[in-house]
Amino acid sequence: MPQLVLRGSYDLQDLLAQAKLPTLLGTKANLGRISDDADLRVGQVLNSVLFELMADEGEQPTESVQQPAGPVALEVTLDSPFLFAVHERESTALHFLGRVANPLSAA
Repeated sequence: MPQLVLRGSYDLQDLLAQAKLPTLLGTKANLGRISDDADLRVGQVLNSVLFELMADEGEQPTESVQQPAGPVALEVTLDSPFLFAVHERESTALHFLGRVANPLSAA
């Protein structure tokens, strides 16, 4: 399995302002539940993401998986933008959804 590392940092202030959250942003913000300071305001909302997928040679699956009779090679070329998702099969819970806009960049 190849190694994949994605990093990103996003300013969510404009997005949250468009969502019209008067009790969180702006002069109408009511943050009385977390502080006694009446002048407390949200100055910046940032979202930073670090996603790492690495092969670990020493770790084996916890449950036995039926292996195919022979090795199966799958060649994949990621040279255009793509979406990926990390989800749990048993519960079908979505843990992470990401987008790679330029897989050829060496960020």
